[in-house]
Amino acid sequence: MGAAKIYALAYDKVFFEDGGGNRLELTLDQGSIKYSIAAGKVSEVKVRGKRLPGTPIVVETEDGMVSGSGSFLISSYRSQTGAYTPAEFLQRKGRASSLISTSNGGAHTTRIIVQKCDPETKAVQESIVFGYARVTKLDDDPAGGDGKSLMSFEFEDYEAEPQVFQGAV
Repeated sequence: MGAAKIYALAYDKVFFEDGGGNRLELTLDQGSIKYSIAAGKVSEVKVRGKRLPGTPIVVETEDGMVSGSGSFLISSYRSQTGAYTPAEFLQRKGRASSLISTSNGGAHTTRIIVQKCDPETKAVQESIVFGYARVTKLDDDPAGGDGKSLMSFEFEDYEAEPQVFQGAV
């Protein structure tokens, strides 16, 4: 498994987006998101189960996958397309039940976009995009710390690695 990357979030923005362009913007007081990339699987080429003489032939048979987690103290959230909560959006439940998955098939995936901002100017410096994230665990306390929403979740992203862009996406 690759080394974990951890981002502390304070002056940053997080967006959840579905496959139809519906976007929920979270304004955070603080938080973090971390992820790691598992190594892909490999196999050694053999003849009738026996190793070949000389240098082994090793081939990649399967890509690695991204897994991660997020923990947010959410001061506010807004969407231009629906009145759903962050938990409803990630789970595609309640008012968010009609959201479209970012992947094909029956499993619901969401695009998670983290925008790292300059603390003084608030300008977006870097965007990290998990394009096909499926939430595997969610803990949500809408009336958490100081009346602000506390949310933590774990996810799997069905890509070899997240996309990283300079500036906003």
